[in-house]
Amino acid sequence: MTIRTLPQAVIAAALEHADAPAIVGDDTLSFAQLEKRVVRGAAAFIEAGLAHGDRVAIWAPNSAEWIVSCLAVQSAGGVVVTMNTRLKGLEAQYILDKTRARFLLTVGDFLDQDYRTLLAGLDLPHLERILTLDGEWAGFVAGGQDLDRARAVMTAVSGDDASDILFTSGTTGHPKGVVSRHAQSVQAFAAWADCAGLQAGDRYLIVNPFFHTFGYKAGWLACLLKGATAYPVATFDPAQVFDLIASEAITVLPGPPTIFQQLLATSAETGRKLSSLRVAVTGAASVAPSLVMRMQDELGIRNVLTAYGLTESSGMVTMTQLDDGVERISQTCGKPIPGVETKCVDRLGKTVPTGRQGEIWVRGFNVMTGYFEDEAATKDAIDDEGWLHTGDIGCFDEDGYLR
Repeated sequence: MTIRTLPQAVIAAALEHADAPAIVGDDTLSFAQLEKRVVRGAAAFIEAGLAHGDRVAIWAPNSAEWIVSCLAVQSAGGVVVTMNTRLKGLEAQYILDKTRARFLLTVGDFLDQDYRTLLAGLDLPHLERILTLDGEWAGFVAGGQDLDRARAVMTAVSGDDASDILFTSGTTGHPKGVVSRHAQSVQAFAAWADCAGLQAGDRYLIVNPFFHTFGYKAGWLACLLKGATAYPVATFDPAQVFDLIASEAITVLPGPPTIFQQLLATSAETGRKLSSLRVAVTGAASVAPSLVMRMQDELGIRNVLTAYGLTESSGMVTMTQLDDGVERISQTCGKPIPGVETKCVDRLGKTVPTGRQGEIWVRGFNVMTGYFEDEAATKDAIDDEGWLHTGDIGCFDEDGYLR
């Protein structure tokens, strides 16, 4: 079965890894159970009037319900809008209004915050229903009855359909909504999983937030594609995460360098060691060679990888290889993944020689469809030849590795 959509990934995983654990949280869901819950959730959305292409926002911390609800929306033909859990009321209002989201999935309590109170009194003319994943979601899903219809809709979703809208940070003006298609997300993170050596039976601790590509697509989607088990973590507490890695024999742990620095500090304070970690993927900041060596020597991580991407490129452009040495891991972001072209250019758009810095341009299947309903911004970002102008500065070495 060629997998081109997230619903197809759910179906394939249920067939291939039926009884294996898909998600471990407050309870454990096998891949077969995950598929059943996704179909039931899709049926509930369809029966609630969700139409093909309608937007559903998720404003919640990492959890099994986040994964199930996201896949249920996409299996019903909807488009998921992810929302940063640190947003304030007016910031959330902008995203909900901009995307004309019909449903909002949130939580009644996270770090003493009820997100619904942040929206009280705000004008949201398109929002029809708010459901709490930690309360009302179970009852909503139970109402989904026409499972045959849901499965038909699920299999009809196309790889060219929009799967999600992730918003940029909005450092200048309002944030922009990056639209991605099912097929590009599946292809990009199948490549990511291959580079990371992710495999069936791996136990993957996901501390990166699901509203971001690192937690969502390089996280639980990669697990779904490979048959690995996802362990969602809502908040990062170094001691608790250390204990979880040890007790559950976690094998894969991506995250920014600060996470590994804190785990190293916990190890030093307690005198305890970790032995199960096989793969770590880090980035989003420079990684000192000394940190890579300490991750390997003191945390026992056999393979440390770094990568580069941005939301507009499906979060994926380059990645180091499993057999790369410490210097290459710490000083480069790796090589372009298969099917992706990259180059560094000068101010006139001419390719610069190897070793010389320039703006990084990217072209390939991973480039976004565009910014949601913002043609001018899309044209500014992607030229007529399909090159995404990242605005990031880098250079390629003689071996094709990006620095």
